[in-house]
Amino acid sequence: MGEEGFVTVTRHPLEHRIWHWVFVVTMGMLILTGIEMYFGLRIFGGFSLARSWHVLFAFIAVSWAYPIFLYLYWVTGELKELVPARSDVRTFGQIAKNFLGLSTFYPEHSTYDIEAKKYIRKYNPGQKMVYWGILLFLLVEVLTGFALLWPDAFGFVALILGNMAMVRALHLAVFYVILGLVVVHIYMATIPQNWGSLRSMFLGVASERVHKPDP
Repeated sequence: MGEEGFVTVTRHPLEHRIWHWVFVVTMGMLILTGIEMYFGLRIFGGFSLARSWHVLFAFIAVSWAYPIFLYLYWVTGELKELVPARSDVRTFGQIAKNFLGLSTFYPEHSTYDIEAKKYIRKYNPGQKMVYWGILLFLLVEVLTGFALLWPDAFGFVALILGNMAMVRALHLAVFYVILGLVVVHIYMATIPQNWGSLRSMFLGVASERVHKPDP
């Protein structure tokens, strides 16, 4: 137990933390090797070596981001916490107003129900958008990337988009989208209000506000 009104609980179990940090390294390598390939910066020793690393981490991303993520979060019951709900639209609007200083009201989320021994709205709508946005756009990035590497095997991608120039353009555009989502995620994780959640991604535990049922 923590201070009055707070409780210390496990927010991120070990398997989630391992998945997260391996994914961080994987995405970091994809971004850095992609920058070297597209913009000519010598980070890994030139285009050829950067391309080899890029392909390797693309395969790691595919296997790590989808089957392993879905399995881990399904087995631990965490997946349902990330599923978007209708109420997220209203909640997102309330959070946005508070963030912009247009309202003092902040909807309850990431509180812990001691009696039920579970989180109440563990993830806010913005976090859900970033999680699923990265996974969705990563899938597009992988398909267009494989189409550029193996145009014969993945010719259907160029067929859908029109030509290889469009495949390359979409691959680069989605790269910027993913980079933007990653930057937003890092920014939101490092603002003072979220330091406790950030520490829990290293330590596993967090001090959470206790959920107070409506009278």
